Amino acid sequence: MCGAAGQIFDVLFELATDAAPQRGRTSRTLRNKDALVLIVDLLTIAPDVAQKHVLRTLLGLLHTADGVARWREGCGLSTVFELLHYLPEHLR
Repeated sequence: MCGAAGQIFDVLFELATDAAPQRGRTSRTLRNKDALVLIVDLLTIAPDVAQKHVLRTLLGLLHTADGVARWREGCGLSTVFELLHYLPEHLR
């Protein structure tokens, strides 16, 4: 577990997405760009353990072709790359 910071990011990911995969789908759908922007803003000041948690969560959201397609339909993959850009060098 990554502590309180990781739990906060979990809640923000739930707000940014539909919180649970749709029936028959393995990935979440991006629903709220504002929550995703908040994740990006907070990521820059989060401790390493929380940043690792965010990275694992992102990889989980993008682990299938369907997941990539769903995010492309939402805010676009550029948002995901922006999130990755804010991670420290050793986590990229």
